[in-house]
Amino acid sequence: MAYTPPAGNLVALNFTGAYTPPAGNVVPLPFADPEPPDPEPEVPVRWTGRGASLLWGQAPRRGRQVRARYGRADTIKRRAFAPWSQAPRQSGAISAPWGSLPTLVARASLPWGVAPSVRMQATLPWAGLPRFESSVGLPWGLPPRAQVSAPMQWTSPPRLDVGASLPWGVPPRAAAAAQIPWTAPPDVIRRWWLPWGYAPRVRWRVHSPGVEPPIVVDPPGYEPPAGNRVALNFTCPQLEFPGNQVPVPFGPAACYFAWPRPRRYIVLNSAAVVRLPERTPIPVSSISLASTVDDAFWTVGMTLADPAALSYLLPDVGGPKVVEINLNGHVWTASIQSHTRNRRFPTTTISVSGRSQACTLDTDPRSLVSSADAQAQSLAEAELDLTGFTLDYDTLTWIIPAGVWNYESTTQIGAVRKIAEASGAVVQSHPWDTVLRIVPRYPVSPWSWGVTAPDKQILDDMIYEDSLQVASRPVYNYVLVSGQQVGVSDEIIRTGSAGDIRAPMQVDPLITAHDVAAERGRNILCDRGEQAQIDLVIPLYPASAPGMPGLVLPLQLVEVVEATSWKALAVGTQISAQVSTDSGGASVLVIDQRITLERHYSDAG
Repeated sequence: MAYTPPAGNLVALNFTGAYTPPAGNVVPLPFADPEPPDPEPEVPVRWTGRGASLLWGQAPRRGRQVRARYGRADTIKRRAFAPWSQAPRQSGAISAPWGSLPTLVARASLPWGVAPSVRMQATLPWAGLPRFESSVGLPWGLPPRAQVSAPMQWTSPPRLDVGASLPWGVPPRAAAAAQIPWTAPPDVIRRWWLPWGYAPRVRWRVHSPGVEPPIVVDPPGYEPPAGNRVALNFTCPQLEFPGNQVPVPFGPAACYFAWPRPRRYIVLNSAAVVRLPERTPIPVSSISLASTVDDAFWTVGMTLADPAALSYLLPDVGGPKVVEINLNGHVWTASIQSHTRNRRFPTTTISVSGRSQACTLDTDPRSLVSSADAQAQSLAEAELDLTGFTLDYDTLTWIIPAGVWNYESTTQIGAVRKIAEASGAVVQSHPWDTVLRIVPRYPVSPWSWGVTAPDKQILDDMIYEDSLQVASRPVYNYVLVSGQQVGVSDEIIRTGSAGDIRAPMQVDPLITAHDVAAERGRNILCDRGEQAQIDLVIPLYPASAPGMPGLVLPLQLVEVVEATSWKALAVGTQISAQVSTDSGGASVLVIDQRITLERHYSDAG
């Protein structure tokens, strides 16, 4: 009967005892002893045979002789005659008559008359000044006439006679004779021998009497391999399971080599920029966006396709203009803060730049001293009152006593950063919404990345550019975290370590509880050991594309799937979109994202 595989991608293998995986990537699995196979039935005798032989003698030898007689060829004589007649003599005479050139006489006369007298009169009625009268006369005499003549005498040159003669004689007659003797080739004799031996015996088969036995055909079905040891080649790392039940995942995601790998990825890019709130289209030729873990804002830069569109982006009494950028379904909003112009004949290029809308929280310095105990989250939310922004608080909170929370000449987003830094967190602005997010610098410790599900997965064949830069830091396992005037002072030691490699001491006035000291110390001890900064360039896949990474944001855990997969933390993202020309001369929109990953070798491997 046909073999039916079990449902799902987990096949339980029944082992005879406790399983201990051996070293290497070839793992023998001891299955239970199969039942002994049935003995094969005896094959009945259905045919009889008889042999007969015929004796063959050797054939007589045969000979063949071929002879070709050639005679002598006749002598060939060749003669060539070229008659030449005497060429006539040639003579030539050339004469050039020259006459006397006429005498040239040139005369020039310039009549000069007497210039009239010039009279000037000026009257300046200034406070009774006397009148002034002036006259000027310049007499000019008549210069003598000038006469110039220049005769040039030319004589006639003597006549010239030129004669040339070429005597030609009759060349001697030429005669040539050639003789090619031919000789008769030697006689050629060819012989062939065909030896014949004894022929093989002829086997005769005679059908036996009786009834032909039926042929039994076994039904098709699954036949397990013989023996009780089946070697399974696990290219990917194997997990250890206690007991005698080992699930083997036979699925497309079980191993790198089983991942579906299309021959090409096709991305239909789209881009649109509009001014908010009326959504006026803004024509652009290039767009760049960037964000890092150390900066709370998205930075935006655009080159205008039409310089006249700058009038839509200039600030007015309502403040800077806000634009919305849509790239492959991913949306950003930004406040335009400045522009530049580059004019080079015959074109003018205008570029604008800005930051995400949270930049409005970085313009009004203030001072504050708290007067009551409050949670850290409440103090951060109070900084955003009446601003139109909300807070996404994604880290621990603790009580800060009255008077401890104070600052001077600090902007609203600067105050939120101070609260976040106390617990080792950072501030990130939402790409398009008016939301601030506070998240730990290391949402998951590097030593736990191996057992944590990634936020994004990137196949190695999606990557068309990468670069790596390795840096090493001490493998810290101890740090002292302390408050300033009030609070706690705790020694934070990584679990299971000796605590012998100390990171620099951390002092913060907001360290007022043990849990915030532990969280601050954990984030500090995460930044240690051998690390690498890896830049990957991949297409910006549409947000609706299933199975694609889409937009990778800072502080997301990314798994790069290759022969040896690894995980790293995204610490920066840069998006670029520009119009280029392909080989056929057509305009093509190209949108890429450069992802900066922080990989830890000491802890995450």
